[in-house]
Amino acid sequence: MRIITLRAENVKLCPVCVIEKPHGEFYFDRTKRLRIGTYCKSCSITIAAATYERRKAMPKVTPEFKLCGTCTEELPASAFWGSAAALDGLMPECKDCRRERVRGYRYGLPPGEYDRMLEEQARCCASCGSDNQLLVVDHRHSDGIVRGLVCGNCNTAIGLMGDDPDRLIAAALYLIKTAEVPS
Repeated sequence: MRIITLRAENVKLCPVCVIEKPHGEFYFDRTKRLRIGTYCKSCSITIAAATYERRKAMPKVTPEFKLCGTCTEELPASAFWGSAAALDGLMPECKDCRRERVRGYRYGLPPGEYDRMLEEQARCCASCGSDNQLLVVDHRHSDGIVRGLVCGNCNTAIGLMGDDPDRLIAAALYLIKTAEVPS
């Protein structure tokens, strides 16, 4: 024989404090069927605080070497960015793999395309030709098409001019005109 307990609508039992509470006493959770969190708000706060204190008390031991979760190479700790959330204090993927992944979803560049473009441009800025800076991906904001690799200064200048060639030419003419004026 099965016993069915009837509960009032819009109430839920918190498994920690074992008290039935209205749905408003639970945080919203889109992953749950009823869109209501597992624990009531006060228990959730208590659990989060205890977890925070426990993790804060754990010593962060940064290893000398770590295995990258993407390329599976064992690399020195300096090849990883820091992470306050990770137990070892390091991100799960190396800096190079993260850069490749970000270039992929931000600009649609397949793996290795940045390196191919870098070699094609002889490791120089496509705009000013400088070769002593880190190059970033330049793209048209109107449709997202990648134009090339430029230095940070050129990328900022192009962006501040609104990707407008006429404004850039006008600025260049202004610089030429004012350079000839004696001061």
